[in-house]
Amino acid sequence: TFAAARTRPKVVETQVVAACARSPQLYLGWGIAPLLRSMIPCHIFVAVPVFSGALKDLWGRNMAAATLCTLDVYTDADIDAFMDAHATPEQNEAFAALVPWAYKVDLWRAVALHTFGGIYIDADTELLKPPDVAINLNLDEVQIPRDRNPRCLFNGVVASNKGNQHMKRVIDRIV
Repeated sequence: TFAAARTRPKVVETQVVAACARSPQLYLGWGIAPLLRSMIPCHIFVAVPVFSGALKDLWGRNMAAATLCTLDVYTDADIDAFMDAHATPEQNEAFAALVPWAYKVDLWRAVALHTFGGIYIDADTELLKPPDVAINLNLDEVQIPRDRNPRCLFNGVVASNKGNQHMKRVIDRIV
């Protein structure tokens, strides 16, 4: 369902729950989820320092298949503004101290998913299926795709409902 556009290796089969960071294609076996009453909004969050022409092209293709979803791309400045508007003072203090940028994105992703619910997808990921087909949006739980190696998590794709207690625990652990 998901494939990294640049550097990740291929994944043959997966299930939503866990996955490994070195995977190019994730095939998730979910049917089409009714979006009218879904727990997880089909809203995609993407973080990237600069939204280049190549990434704009990739996400244009990705969203052509994801007609029931919306997309928000956050650059450095957007992420800073988001955290100022939605994070607690403690979360903002931790965010300011995190280095490198990828660590900041980890905290931002958890805050965004906890605050609004939705789907985070790495910027360089190519969608092989629409997210509303690949992810069961009706589950009241965090979903992370499983890769061939069951001991690894692929946090390049994370879906969560708004206010999920596990996302809150992720935030608390980072802070």
